[in-house]
Amino acid sequence: MADTDHASRVHHEAFRDYVTGRVCELISRAAELLKVPAPNTFIGRKTQEPFPQGAGATTNWSAPPPAA
Repeated sequence: MADTDHASRVHHEAFRDYVTGRVCELISRAAELLKVPAPNTFIGRKTQEPFPQGAGATTNWSAPPPAA
């Protein structure tokens, strides 16, 4: 009976060590991913050019357009 308790304890300690190591790996990978800037998902974006202003476009977004 004592042998099975000892074997069980060794198994649980080995599993705990495995899980601890795995968690450390995952945290390390997550930290590396968080260092990478978010990707620009808008294909074709040209950040150096201003947004196009169409005919009749208003730049005052706080006020409604005048009533006709």
